[in-house]
Amino acid sequence: KGLWLFDRLSRKFVQQFVHEADNPYSLLDNEVMNLHIDRQENLWVAHWKYGLSYVNLRKNKFYIPPATRGNSFWQFLEGPDGNIWCCEPDKGIFVYTADGQPVDTLDSYFPEIQERLGFTDPLYFPEGKRFGFYRDNLLEWDGAKRALKWVKKLPLTIAGLCTTPAGRILVAGKKGIFALHHSPAGDYSFGSLVLNSPVQPKSILAIHSDRRGNIYVSDNLERLLIYTETSQGGLILKKAIEGTGDCSVFFERPDGQELWVAGSGGLLSIDRDLNARILNESADSLPNATYYSVIPDRRGRLWLSSNQGLLCYDTVRHNAIRYLPVDGLFGYEFNTGAFYLARNGKIWAGGLGGMVIFHPDSIRNVPFEPQVQFTHIFANDAPLETARQAEVLESLDIPYDQNTLSFEFVALEFSDPEANTFRYRMLGYDNNWVESGARGFARYANLPPGNYIFEVLAANSDGVWSTAPKQLNIHIRTPFYMTWWFYLLCTIATAGLVYAWFRYRLEQALKIERMRVQISSDLHDDVGTLLSGLAMQSEVLEITAPEKDKGKLRRLSEISRDAMARMRDTVWAIDARKDKLENLLDRMREHAEETLGPRGIRFSIEATGLNPKHNLPTDIRQNLYLIYKEAVTNAARHSNGDFVSVLLQKTASGFEMHIVDNGRVVEKTWKTTGSGTSNMHMRAEKIGAALEISREDGFCVILRMKTLG
Repeated sequence: KGLWLFDRLSRKFVQQFVHEADNPYSLLDNEVMNLHIDRQENLWVAHWKYGLSYVNLRKNKFYIPPATRGNSFWQFLEGPDGNIWCCEPDKGIFVYTADGQPVDTLDSYFPEIQERLGFTDPLYFPEGKRFGFYRDNLLEWDGAKRALKWVKKLPLTIAGLCTTPAGRILVAGKKGIFALHHSPAGDYSFGSLVLNSPVQPKSILAIHSDRRGNIYVSDNLERLLIYTETSQGGLILKKAIEGTGDCSVFFERPDGQELWVAGSGGLLSIDRDLNARILNESADSLPNATYYSVIPDRRGRLWLSSNQGLLCYDTVRHNAIRYLPVDGLFGYEFNTGAFYLARNGKIWAGGLGGMVIFHPDSIRNVPFEPQVQFTHIFANDAPLETARQAEVLESLDIPYDQNTLSFEFVALEFSDPEANTFRYRMLGYDNNWVESGARGFARYANLPPGNYIFEVLAANSDGVWSTAPKQLNIHIRTPFYMTWWFYLLCTIATAGLVYAWFRYRLEQALKIERMRVQISSDLHDDVGTLLSGLAMQSEVLEITAPEKDKGKLRRLSEISRDAMARMRDTVWAIDARKDKLENLLDRMREHAEETLGPRGIRFSIEATGLNPKHNLPTDIRQNLYLIYKEAVTNAARHSNGDFVSVLLQKTASGFEMHIVDNGRVVEKTWKTTGSGTSNMHMRAEKIGAALEISREDGFCVILRMKTLG
């Protein structure tokens, strides 16, 4: 027989719960074996064959009048009798007291027009009047007979009606706005108002007047036009707000600071200066939906009927709670006109399937914090094998190559498990919370080695968050190639390689130097002795030779001694023992004495700003000397001066060598075949130097280079 509810005060069974095939919130089966209530006040019902049914005893928040179940309500209003009228298209008007007690049901069929007026559009009774308006029908309330009577057809179809602060009743037709004039006898007339506006309404859907006299007109499912009254009784446009959709219901805060407008485009907020904005999910945490109506409560919250259920939005904390059938509602879909705030503060909400009556202050959310539990842990998208089950795991120690982690988790709160929501973060990687909604899953790819804490918070279906997060300590081991000892080994190995490379270079350099010394010694001892002997033999033979052979022997002696001089230059250049700057200067002085001394030419060789012990590369030392030698030889042969100055100096831009005499070069009238000057330029290019040669005031050679190496 199902489950029975027994009232201990009245000592009666007051309600029976049974299995209903078309109701997913009913019992799974009528055979009940056992009952249990846990610490979160969940009632668990054990069945003989079909498992468990469960319900949270605090979850049901709303009262549904029994007679309204299964009906469809479109309009709620306070009738001329002071009761709440609930309009059902097929069954008439259900009349209730403000406390929700049924009074009677009014028939909506009128024989005069042979038509049932379903009242799916707004039904208006101007306050204190017994006459009402529905579309193009004028109705009258007969209090004695408790019946509605049809009076006559109106000259226009009424889309909306409002009363201005001055008591003027404005009526919106489809194409214009009219002032309503009436007499106590029920004689009504409509006076068309002049709309002073460049934008004329296309199809008026609703009208509203606020406390400051602004007239709001919803036009053509696309915009909201705001007018104000003129002194002549017409209306002038103050502002047009585009892109609002269908603005159906208006509700003004008691202090007049803000007007809330529910519509198909969302919830619109308009301040005193008529600045408007649509609240959205990203900035205001209000779901994007079609809103049918809005009612503020005394705590500053907004109660919203929508195509996604009933919502309570906190305008200060910017969070919304959605109430669904599991909370005791009749369904998900509400109707535009079936949302009403009674004088006693209770809200009446209706739609497809019934209606509910509740006071905002009486709604108590389920207070129990959800407990988060891990169900599965994955490494590199494969189940992670651990010594303990994921539900009781407190820490993880995993190798570096399993650093893509995924987690599945649930919230142990059963008032509405499918509506539980989560947020998570990985401390040590990203300290910001990630909102995951109702999906209990998180994934982190390629986490670096280190220590982390994975935290998860959960909220139940009423938005109550757990205060302490579920934590899992994670240690990802450092790979060997990222450890300190590996870095140390790499440093030692690198240092060893660098040392070996430098040692090899040093040995090669020493080997080359030894070879250079050996070659220079061999050339000096062997070839030098041979050339010296050849010169001496030629000179001896010249003494005893016939006159005709003396010239040839003299020439042979000169060639031998010239070859000896060139060989000495080569030996000096090769000899590694002569690599210093001071050796170059000594060689320069030696050559100057040999070349300039016999001709009576004085000379000066100086070095400024240079270190005499500085080692010179072989090519630089050799080419500098040969350039110097050619310049001194040219000065000795072709200039008539008696003094040659040689200066080697360090400059701001590098190194310079100046070779200057005080004579004058005699220009020849014929072209010479010598290549001394061109050789000097070629040798300067080899060592990256610039060479300048001048013959205007004696012979002058200037060499410039960035460094001596």
